[in-house]
Amino acid sequence: MTRKQKSGDPLFKIASLNRVIIFKYPNFKVEVSDAAAANFTNKDASLSDDRPVETALYIPNDEERPHEGGYAVYLRQKYAKKLLQRYVWISQNDMTDEMKRDFSFLQTIR
Repeated sequence: MTRKQKSGDPLFKIASLNRVIIFKYPNFKVEVSDAAAANFTNKDASLSDDRPVETALYIPNDEERPHEGGYAVYLRQKYAKKLLQRYVWISQNDMTDEMKRDFSFLQTIR
């Protein structure tokens, strides 16, 4: 999605999204059994259903001082779409072309 972008162009079309911090958060609940450790092609391998890594957006209250607090929205959490609408103004009902493009990008990296 970013191949067509020119160097220095913002990643997102929605200005508020260019002020967030995107991070991956490890989910340490994932465990691999000893029997499955050597061969992951076996469908019987006992892997956890949890995702090993989650993607989140950290929306700082003040982008110049992100360490002073803000909000985190995990892209797979319940009500993520409503939270994105609340904190970064991605409307779910009347999406502009820019919103559709940016939301599609977020769905791709989640």
